[in-house]
Amino acid sequence: MRALTVLVLFAAVISAHAAPWIACRVSGASIYVHAGEGDLARQVGEIVATELPRIRHAIGLSASHAFPIYVYRDSNEFHRNTQTSSVVRGLTLCPPGKVSVDAGEAGVELCHTVTHEMTHALLFQRLGRHYFHDLPTWANEGMAEYLSSREPFPFLAWIDVPFVQYGNVPMKQLSGEFHNINALRCQAAYAQSRAMIAWLEHRHPGTLRNALSGVAHGHPFNREITRACGMTMNDWYHGWYADMQQAKRRGAWVAGILVGLALLASLLGRRKRQFGVRLEPTSV
Repeated sequence: MRALTVLVLFAAVISAHAAPWIACRVSGASIYVHAGEGDLARQVGEIVATELPRIRHAIGLSASHAFPIYVYRDSNEFHRNTQTSSVVRGLTLCPPGKVSVDAGEAGVELCHTVTHEMTHALLFQRLGRHYFHDLPTWANEGMAEYLSSREPFPFLAWIDVPFVQYGNVPMKQLSGEFHNINALRCQAAYAQSRAMIAWLEHRHPGTLRNALSGVAHGHPFNREITRACGMTMNDWYHGWYADMQQAKRRGAWVAGILVGLALLASLLGRRKRQFGVRLEPTSV
């Protein structure tokens, strides 16, 4: 009887932790939240409604089938169920294209996290089995980062601050850096991949759509980039790197001018206060 009681209590604890999911269907996805989290479902639903058509157009996916998005308000539950480290905010399993998002830690970056993971799910639908064999990790993550970063000035998206801070990663090492235990090197890999994708779309608009069309038919990504815009991977890397270095020099030049102007304004303000002091008459 005692064993049965312990078993019943254990089952109750498990069921308490595994709260049931409630599906909220929107166009293109099924959003799963726990009971009482309708506000979270609406928030993610608005993101899906806005971003999913934009991503589909960017990667050349004419139609997509609905995929599940599990939204966790409890970060501990997210990491426990996805078996990820504490720095991970989202995960997409392909197949079947299941998206899981940590809304507890994402905060104001929830739109970025949902859009990033949706991009992976839609790229899988676009490329099928070639998603694994013909799309480099760095290009996959770079596209997800680029399409989920809504820059106020898109033409500057390829100038990435983390890259400037951590330095560039050689192309042969770039895909491997996403699994680097050094968080700074991993962050630099994400930043560089995003910046290179942004530079390509800035210099050669539409290249990604054209290249992904070929990858979907089993052709290597590198070859399709050359076919779409005439550049080799080496040309791409060195072209982006040269522009990045030039942007850094210009940035330092502009920063120097701004600092000089700020010092001049401070000096003029000080002299104005110094000579603007009135001498009041004193009584005898």
